Amino acid sequence: MQPQKVEKGLTDINGCLVNYLENVLDKDSSLFQPDLRSHFYELDALTNGFAPASLIALASRPGMGKSSFALTIAENVARYGNKSVAFFSLNRSRAKLVRQLISQKTNIEVARITTSRVTEKENQQLIKAIALYKSLPLFICDAPNITVESIREEVLNLQQSYQQKNLGLIVIDSLQLIQENICINRIEQLSKIVRHLKILAREFNVPILMLSEINQVVNSRMNKRPRLTDVSDCGSIEDIADLVLMIYRENYYDCFEAEREIAELIVAKHRNGAIVTIQLLYESDFKRFRNICRR
Repeated sequence: MQPQKVEKGLTDINGCLVNYLENVLDKDSSLFQPDLRSHFYELDALTNGFAPASLIALASRPGMGKSSFALTIAENVARYGNKSVAFFSLNRSRAKLVRQLISQKTNIEVARITTSRVTEKENQQLIKAIALYKSLPLFICDAPNITVESIREEVLNLQQSYQQKNLGLIVIDSLQLIQENICINRIEQLSKIVRHLKILAREFNVPILMLSEINQVVNSRMNKRPRLTDVSDCGSIEDIADLVLMIYRENYYDCFEAEREIAELIVAKHRNGAIVTIQLLYESDFKRFRNICRR
């Protein structure tokens, strides 16, 4: 998708209505395009997908699995949505992301893939998984010290160099690792970055999925489920983000181990809908989230 031209200045309501009518009559208009599906069914049913130009925050304490959840959404969009995805991984290298994708696809633990402790049969599974991912329109940048402007330049380069005109989603992991050169306090820096990411989402007219850590004060509470106020020191997420999702896993704090467990996806802010908690299946061996109920 090409960057969207943003009209400047005040426009009377008649002009707005004429523009809207033109879009309605244009069958290729984004008004006729369904919002982007995550393929987590309850989330899609609630949000009707990720809307163009929206800023979605995915927040949790470290170790809850937000990077894995975002990676699964990126794969789903690229595979089932026929859209290209720009994934900016400031947290992990390309190699680690690829290993995790292959682990999730083959049911072979990442540790065994990394150390090549696989059987001949599993080796054939790895080869098939690699072949499956080769044609996926998923583009990964793991450059450190990246800025919002360099993210913009990379996305423009993606569209021009790879002829990827159908950009569907931008993923950024994570907010706290984006650089801002202006010497102001960190909260003001993060607020400025969040505002610029929202502008970027509008410019390219695609949703941006932005990952964020949350305040460690949550660990001092009896009920450790995150709340919207836990991102209050993470810039202006509360005010600017259109959708705020939070991941919570009870197993993270309890001592018992389980191969499978229930994870909670807390919809902490939803500009266009209800505030609810969605249950997902989490498989810790593969760091994989799955739907509990099929459609």
